[in-house]
Amino acid sequence: METTPASAMLVAEEEVIFGAPLGSGTHAKVFSATFRGRPVAAKLTASTSAMLRTASADLGAALAAAEQGPRDEDGEACSGLAALRELHVLLTCRHEHLVSLVGWFNPHRGGLCLLLDLLPWNLETAGARVDPLATTHAIASALTYLHARLYVHRDVKAQNVLIGSDGLVKLCDFGLVTTVAASSSATPRTPLPRTASVGARLARRLTPVAVMPPPPLPPLRRQMTPAAGSLVTMAPEVWLRRDGDYGLPADVYSLGRLVAVMKAYHWSWRGNPALDALEAAACASEPATRPTAAECCDALADALIARQREAARLRRWGCLAGAWCADSIACAHHH
Repeated sequence: METTPASAMLVAEEEVIFGAPLGSGTHAKVFSATFRGRPVAAKLTASTSAMLRTASADLGAALAAAEQGPRDEDGEACSGLAALRELHVLLTCRHEHLVSLVGWFNPHRGGLCLLLDLLPWNLETAGARVDPLATTHAIASALTYLHARLYVHRDVKAQNVLIGSDGLVKLCDFGLVTTVAASSSATPRTPLPRTASVGARLARRLTPVAVMPPPPLPPLRRQMTPAAGSLVTMAPEVWLRRDGDYGLPADVYSLGRLVAVMKAYHWSWRGNPALDALEAAACASEPATRPTAAECCDALADALIARQREAARLRRWGCLAGAWCADSIACAHHH
Protein backbone atom coordinates (compact mmCIF):
# COMPACT_ATOMS: atom_id res chain seq x y z
CA MET A 1 0.00 0.00 0.00
CA GLU A 2 1.35 3.42 -0.93
CA THR A 3 1.80 6.14 1.65
CA THR A 4 -0.29 9.28 1.19
CA PRO A 5 1.97 12.37 1.14
CA ALA A 6 1.31 14.66 4.09
CA SER A 7 0.88 17.63 1.74
CA ALA A 8 -1.93 15.83 -0.14
CA MET A 9 -4.15 15.90 2.98
CA LEU A 10 -3.35 19.50 3.97
CA VAL A 11 -6.43 21.75 4.20
CA ALA A 12 -7.07 25.41 4.97
CA GLU A 13 -7.98 26.34 8.54
CA GLU A 14 -10.69 28.65 7.21
CA GLU A 15 -12.57 25.61 5.85
CA VAL A 16 -13.05 24.23 9.36
CA ILE A 17 -15.84 25.40 11.69
CA PHE A 18 -15.17 24.40 15.30
CA GLY A 19 -17.94 23.30 17.62
CA ALA A 20 -18.21 22.01 21.18
CA PRO A 21 -15.32 20.26 22.95
CA LEU A 22 -15.57 16.47 22.99
CA GLY A 23 -12.73 15.63 25.33
CA SER A 24 -9.10 16.16 26.17
CA GLY A 25 -6.01 14.13 26.95
CA THR A 26 -2.37 14.56 27.83
CA HIS A 27 -1.32 15.70 24.39
CA ALA A 28 -4.44 17.14 22.72
CA LYS A 29 -8.00 18.43 22.92
CA VAL A 30 -10.77 17.14 20.66
CA PHE A 31 -13.65 19.27 19.32
CA SER A 32 -16.62 18.56 17.13
CA ALA A 33 -16.22 20.44 13.85
CA THR A 34 -17.50 20.76 10.31
CA PHE A 35 -15.25 20.52 7.27
CA ARG A 36 -16.80 21.29 3.86
CA GLY A 37 -20.19 20.34 5.27
CA ARG A 38 -18.97 17.07 6.76
CA PRO A 39 -19.05 16.50 10.54
CA VAL A 40 -15.54 15.65 11.81
CA ALA A 41 -13.57 15.42 15.03
CA ALA A 42 -10.84 18.07 15.24
CA LYS A 43 -7.88 16.96 17.36
CA LEU A 44 -5.82 19.98 18.34
CA THR A 45 -2.35 19.34 19.78
CA ALA A 46 -1.30 21.08 22.96
CA SER A 47 2.11 21.86 21.50
CA THR A 48 2.74 25.02 19.47
CA SER A 49 6.27 23.99 18.53
CA ALA A 50 7.60 25.47 15.31
CA MET A 51 8.75 22.00 14.17
CA LEU A 52 5.12 21.05 13.52
CA ARG A 53 5.01 23.54 10.64
CA THR A 54 7.64 21.54 8.73
CA ALA A 55 5.45 18.42 8.53
CA SER A 56 3.84 19.37 5.21
CA ALA A 57 7.23 19.79 3.52
CA ASP A 58 8.93 16.71 4.98
CA LEU A 59 7.11 14.65 7.59
CA GLY A 60 10.03 12.25 7.92
CA ALA A 61 12.44 15.07 8.76
CA ALA A 62 9.96 16.62 11.20
CA LEU A 63 9.57 13.25 12.94
CA ALA A 64 13.33 12.74 13.13
CA ALA A 65 13.78 16.20 14.67
CA ALA A 66 10.94 15.66 17.14
CA GLU A 67 12.37 12.29 18.21
CA GLN A 68 15.44 14.14 19.48
CA GLY A 69 13.30 16.65 21.38
CA PRO A 70 12.29 16.82 25.06
CA ARG A 71 10.47 14.00 26.83
CA ASP A 72 8.58 13.73 30.09
CA GLU A 73 9.80 12.12 33.31
CA ASP A 74 8.89 8.65 32.01
CA GLY A 75 10.86 9.25 28.82
CA GLU A 76 7.69 9.56 26.74
CA ALA A 77 7.26 11.96 23.85
CA CYS A 78 6.11 15.55 24.08
CA SER A 79 2.75 16.48 22.54
CA GLY A 80 4.39 17.68 19.32
CA LEU A 81 5.97 14.30 18.69
CA ALA A 82 2.73 12.51 19.62
CA ALA A 83 0.89 14.56 16.99
CA LEU A 84 3.49 13.80 14.32
CA ARG A 85 3.40 10.10 15.21
CA GLU A 86 -0.36 10.07 14.83
CA LEU A 87 -0.21 11.90 11.50
CA HIS A 88 2.43 9.43 10.29
CA VAL A 89 0.27 6.41 11.19
CA LEU A 90 -2.91 7.90 9.72
CA LEU A 91 -1.13 8.59 6.43
CA THR A 92 0.33 5.08 6.20
CA CYS A 93 -2.56 2.92 7.45
CA ARG A 94 -6.00 2.30 5.94
CA HIS A 95 -8.35 -0.20 7.59
CA GLU A 96 -12.09 -0.27 8.17
CA HIS A 97 -11.56 -0.54 11.94
CA LEU A 98 -9.01 2.28 12.24
CA VAL A 99 -10.17 5.88 12.44
CA SER A 100 -9.48 7.72 9.16
CA LEU A 101 -7.76 11.01 8.49
CA VAL A 102 -9.98 13.53 6.69
CA GLY A 103 -7.37 16.30 6.57
CA TRP A 104 -4.97 18.33 8.71
CA PHE A 105 -3.57 21.82 9.04
CA ASN A 106 -1.29 24.03 11.11
CA PRO A 107 -3.48 26.50 13.04
CA HIS A 108 -2.52 30.17 12.86
CA ARG A 109 -1.76 30.13 16.59
CA GLY A 110 0.70 27.29 16.03
CA GLY A 111 0.61 23.55 16.54
CA LEU A 112 -1.17 20.91 14.49
CA CYS A 113 -4.83 19.92 14.03
CA LEU A 114 -6.01 16.55 12.72
CA LEU A 115 -9.47 16.16 11.20
CA LEU A 116 -10.78 12.66 11.86
CA ASP A 117 -13.89 10.51 11.53
CA LEU A 118 -16.56 11.67 13.97
CA LEU A 119 -18.29 8.80 15.75
CA PRO A 120 -20.89 9.44 18.46
CA TRP A 121 -19.70 7.05 21.17
CA ASN A 122 -16.72 5.21 22.54
CA LEU A 123 -16.82 1.78 24.13
CA GLU A 124 -17.16 3.34 27.58
CA THR A 125 -20.20 5.43 26.68
CA ALA A 126 -21.89 3.12 24.15
CA GLY A 127 -23.24 0.81 26.86
CA ALA A 128 -25.60 -1.85 25.49
CA ARG A 129 -25.41 -0.48 21.93
CA VAL A 130 -22.51 -2.79 21.01
CA ASP A 131 -22.28 -6.47 20.14
CA PRO A 132 -19.50 -7.68 22.48
CA LEU A 133 -18.24 -10.47 20.21
CA ALA A 134 -18.28 -8.43 16.99
CA THR A 135 -16.74 -5.41 18.75
CA THR A 136 -13.85 -7.43 20.17
CA HIS A 137 -13.29 -9.04 16.77
CA ALA A 138 -13.11 -5.57 15.18
CA ILE A 139 -10.50 -4.40 17.70
CA ALA A 140 -8.46 -7.58 17.17
CA SER A 141 -8.71 -7.04 13.40
CA ALA A 142 -7.36 -3.49 13.76
CA LEU A 143 -4.49 -4.70 15.94
CA THR A 144 -3.72 -7.47 13.46
CA TYR A 145 -3.39 -4.86 10.72
CA LEU A 146 -1.11 -2.65 12.84
CA HIS A 147 1.01 -5.58 14.05
CA ALA A 148 1.50 -6.81 10.48
CA ARG A 149 3.23 -3.47 9.90
CA LEU A 150 5.23 -3.88 13.14
CA TYR A 151 3.31 -1.04 14.81
CA VAL A 152 2.44 -1.43 18.50
CA HIS A 153 -0.48 0.79 19.61
CA ARG A 154 0.39 0.92 23.34
CA ASP A 155 -2.90 2.51 24.46
CA VAL A 156 -5.76 0.06 23.81
CA LYS A 157 -8.59 1.07 26.15
CA ALA A 158 -12.34 1.66 26.08
CA GLN A 159 -12.02 5.40 25.42
CA ASN A 160 -9.94 4.71 22.31
CA VAL A 161 -12.51 2.39 20.74
CA LEU A 162 -15.07 4.49 18.86
CA ILE A 163 -18.57 3.28 17.97
CA GLY A 164 -20.61 4.63 15.07
CA SER A 165 -24.38 4.99 14.96
CA ASP A 166 -24.36 2.04 12.51
CA GLY A 167 -22.35 -0.07 14.95
CA LEU A 168 -19.04 0.34 13.09
CA VAL A 169 -16.06 -0.01 15.44
CA LYS A 170 -12.87 2.04 14.98
CA LEU A 171 -9.67 2.12 17.02
CA CYS A 172 -8.24 5.61 17.48
CA ASP A 173 -5.47 7.64 19.17
CA PHE A 174 -2.13 6.76 17.63
CA GLY A 175 0.01 9.24 19.56
CA LEU A 176 1.84 6.47 21.42
CA VAL A 177 2.32 4.19 18.41
CA THR A 178 5.87 3.09 17.71
CA THR A 179 7.56 0.29 15.80
CA VAL A 180 9.09 -2.94 17.05
CA ALA A 181 11.85 -5.10 15.67
CA ALA A 182 10.65 -7.89 13.38
CA SER A 183 12.15 -10.49 15.72
CA SER A 184 10.01 -9.31 18.66
CA SER A 185 6.93 -11.10 17.33
CA ALA A 186 8.73 -14.35 16.51
CA THR A 187 8.16 -15.97 19.91
CA PRO A 188 6.43 -19.24 20.86
CA ARG A 189 2.77 -18.70 21.81
CA THR A 190 -0.24 -20.62 23.02
CA PRO A 191 -2.95 -20.09 20.37
CA LEU A 192 -6.57 -19.71 21.35
CA PRO A 193 -8.78 -22.80 20.88
CA ARG A 194 -10.65 -22.73 17.57
CA THR A 195 -13.97 -24.22 16.56
CA ALA A 196 -13.05 -27.46 14.80
CA SER A 197 -15.84 -27.26 12.25
CA VAL A 198 -14.83 -23.83 10.97
CA GLY A 199 -11.62 -23.53 8.97
CA ALA A 200 -9.10 -20.72 8.95
CA ARG A 201 -10.04 -19.82 5.39
CA LEU A 202 -13.58 -18.86 6.41
CA ALA A 203 -12.30 -16.93 9.41
CA ARG A 204 -9.90 -14.92 7.31
CA ARG A 205 -12.80 -13.82 5.11
CA LEU A 206 -13.86 -11.71 8.09
CA THR A 207 -10.29 -10.43 8.59
CA PRO A 208 -9.03 -8.84 5.33
CA VAL A 209 -5.45 -8.12 6.44
CA ALA A 210 -2.53 -8.15 4.02
CA VAL A 211 0.79 -8.79 5.76
CA MET A 212 3.34 -6.33 4.50
CA PRO A 213 6.49 -4.53 5.66
CA PRO A 214 6.37 -1.10 7.29
CA PRO A 215 5.55 1.79 4.91
CA PRO A 216 8.26 3.74 3.09
CA LEU A 217 8.23 6.80 5.38
CA PRO A 218 11.16 6.87 7.82
CA PRO A 219 10.11 4.50 10.64
CA LEU A 220 9.20 5.74 14.08
CA ARG A 221 12.04 5.35 16.53
CA ARG A 222 11.93 2.02 18.33
CA GLN A 223 11.92 3.36 21.87
CA MET A 224 9.66 1.33 24.11
CA THR A 225 9.31 3.65 27.09
CA PRO A 226 8.01 2.28 30.40
CA ALA A 227 4.53 3.09 31.70
CA ALA A 228 3.11 4.08 28.28
CA GLY A 229 -0.68 3.85 28.06
CA SER A 230 -3.52 3.41 30.55
CA LEU A 231 -2.87 1.60 33.86
CA VAL A 232 -6.25 -0.17 33.67
CA THR A 233 -5.27 -2.12 30.53
CA MET A 234 -1.47 -1.89 30.75
CA ALA A 235 0.54 -5.11 30.38
CA PRO A 236 2.67 -6.16 33.38
CA GLU A 237 5.90 -5.93 31.40
CA VAL A 238 5.07 -2.27 30.78
CA TRP A 239 4.04 -1.12 34.26
CA LEU A 240 6.81 -3.15 35.92
CA ARG A 241 9.21 -0.91 33.95
CA ARG A 242 11.38 -3.60 32.46
CA ASP A 243 13.53 -1.05 30.67
CA GLY A 244 11.35 -1.03 27.58
CA ASP A 245 11.49 -4.82 27.12
CA TYR A 246 8.08 -5.25 25.50
CA GLY A 247 6.44 -5.30 22.09
CA LEU A 248 3.36 -6.53 20.23
CA PRO A 249 2.16 -8.89 23.02
CA ALA A 250 1.56 -5.81 25.20
CA ASP A 251 -1.33 -4.84 22.89
CA VAL A 252 -2.77 -8.35 23.13
CA TYR A 253 -2.71 -8.16 26.93
CA SER A 254 -4.49 -4.80 26.75
CA LEU A 255 -7.17 -6.38 24.54
CA GLY A 256 -7.72 -9.11 27.14
CA ARG A 257 -7.88 -6.56 29.95
CA LEU A 258 -10.34 -4.48 27.93
CA VAL A 259 -12.65 -7.51 27.72
CA ALA A 260 -12.29 -8.00 31.49
CA VAL A 261 -13.16 -4.36 32.19
CA MET A 262 -16.23 -4.50 29.94
CA LYS A 263 -17.39 -7.72 31.62
CA ALA A 264 -17.16 -6.00 35.00
CA TYR A 265 -19.47 -3.17 33.94
CA HIS A 266 -21.84 -4.75 31.39
CA TRP A 267 -23.67 -8.04 31.87
CA SER A 268 -23.97 -8.53 28.08
CA TRP A 269 -20.20 -9.16 27.95
CA ARG A 270 -20.40 -12.03 30.45
CA GLY A 271 -20.92 -15.72 29.83
CA ASN A 272 -19.44 -15.79 26.32
CA PRO A 273 -17.02 -18.73 25.97
CA ALA A 274 -15.03 -17.07 23.16
CA LEU A 275 -14.50 -13.87 25.14
CA ASP A 276 -13.68 -15.84 28.30
CA ALA A 277 -11.06 -17.85 26.40
CA LEU A 278 -9.57 -14.71 24.85
CA GLU A 279 -9.32 -12.97 28.22
CA ALA A 280 -7.62 -15.96 29.84
CA ALA A 281 -5.08 -16.44 27.03
CA ALA A 282 -4.37 -12.77 26.31
CA CYS A 283 -3.83 -11.88 29.97
CA ALA A 284 -1.07 -14.44 30.50
CA SER A 285 1.67 -12.90 32.62
CA GLU A 286 4.43 -13.98 30.23
CA PRO A 287 4.30 -12.20 26.87
CA ALA A 288 5.70 -15.21 25.00
CA THR A 289 2.70 -17.36 25.96
CA ARG A 290 0.03 -14.96 24.73
CA PRO A 291 -1.66 -15.51 21.34
CA THR A 292 -1.00 -13.03 18.56
CA ALA A 293 -3.60 -10.47 17.56
CA ALA A 294 -4.16 -12.48 14.36
CA GLU A 295 -4.85 -15.64 16.37
CA CYS A 296 -7.31 -13.74 18.56
CA CYS A 297 -8.96 -12.39 15.44
CA ASP A 298 -9.30 -15.85 13.86
CA ALA A 299 -10.72 -17.39 17.04
CA LEU A 300 -13.29 -14.61 17.36
CA ALA A 301 -14.17 -14.93 13.68
CA ASP A 302 -14.81 -18.63 14.25
CA ALA A 303 -17.13 -17.76 17.13
CA LEU A 304 -19.01 -15.24 14.99
CA ILE A 305 -19.46 -17.76 12.17
CA ALA A 306 -20.60 -20.43 14.63
CA ARG A 307 -23.11 -17.97 16.09
CA GLN A 308 -24.45 -17.15 12.64
CA ARG A 309 -24.86 -20.85 11.86
CA GLU A 310 -26.67 -21.46 15.14
CA ALA A 311 -28.99 -18.51 14.49
CA ALA A 312 -29.75 -19.88 11.01
CA ARG A 313 -30.43 -23.33 12.49
CA LEU A 314 -32.84 -21.88 15.05
CA ARG A 315 -34.64 -19.91 12.35
CA ARG A 316 -35.08 -23.07 10.30
CA TRP A 317 -36.35 -24.91 13.37
CA GLY A 318 -38.74 -22.05 14.10
CA CYS A 319 -40.11 -22.18 10.56
CA LEU A 320 -40.61 -25.94 10.78
CA ALA A 321 -42.24 -25.63 14.19
CA GLY A 322 -44.51 -22.87 12.91
CA ALA A 323 -45.54 -24.95 9.92
CA TRP A 324 -46.22 -27.99 12.16
CA CYS A 325 -48.41 -25.88 14.49
CA ALA A 326 -50.36 -24.46 11.54
CA ASP A 327 -50.98 -27.97 10.18
CA SER A 328 -52.08 -29.19 13.62
CA ILE A 329 -54.54 -26.31 14.03
CA ALA A 330 -55.93 -26.88 10.52
CA CYS A 331 -56.43 -30.58 11.24
CA ALA A 332 -58.17 -29.82 14.54
CA HIS A 333 -60.58 -27.41 12.84
CA HIS A 334 -61.27 -29.98 10.12
CA HIS A 335 -62.28 -32.63 12.64
